[in-house]
Amino acid sequence: MVLLMSVSCVVENGTGQRYNASNVALFAERLVDRHIECPVGIFFFAMQMDEYLSLSEEDLMVYDPNFLKHLYQIEENTYYFDHYYSTAYYMAVHEDAIGKIFTGGKSIMESGAEWTLGEYLTLTNIDGSTWSVTAGFGGSKSESLLTYAKKDNGWTIGMTVEGTYVEDNGVMSADFSTAGKELRIVSVDSEFSYPFDVDSARYFREGQFNVNIYRGQEACDYCYITYKFGASPDYKTSI
Repeated sequence: MVLLMSVSCVVENGTGQRYNASNVALFAERLVDRHIECPVGIFFFAMQMDEYLSLSEEDLMVYDPNFLKHLYQIEENTYYFDHYYSTAYYMAVHEDAIGKIFTGGKSIMESGAEWTLGEYLTLTNIDGSTWSVTAGFGGSKSESLLTYAKKDNGWTIGMTVEGTYVEDNGVMSADFSTAGKELRIVSVDSEFSYPFDVDSARYFREGQFNVNIYRGQEACDYCYITYKFGASPDYKTSI
């Protein structure tokens, strides 16, 4: 998939079609979706799956949410999540379903645990409260650190992200990051949910997400998004 199809390093592409700041911002938002929102949603799914796997057979009969009843073990420490949340909804939003999950026989909350979820995301527990995240979607890939802290009235996720994107034809590319700092997602609700929608009123974001776009080796466009609690995101673009 060519994400940069609507983004250009020139104001006019020779066909009369003109590009604007909205196109560049949209591209940046897609990267936020894939490398912030999607990993956080999958992390929540992993925690719920972890809880589900620890239940007794009796508890499994009454477990809610029901969608985890569509989790099947296919091999030792290997599962498959086959449900409409994983196919219709998740593919519509993130263009990938979870599918096969490998746990390595460890709880996701256990230090040293490494879970692979689908073909595009790996979570590795570093110290019990910090996870490394490796994600790849289409032409974009990232390495991140994720922190999680639960509070009485909610929870806080922190994501420190660095990644790159390369267009199918290799002409256009981009790098993106949270500028070396955590982008925080704070919930006002003690419960987490899957599917996860970061734009819900239940969540607030604070931090920076910067995208630099290149044609060949030449830097040509950028979008820097600033998130503040209680305010709409602020977009600074090159055009």
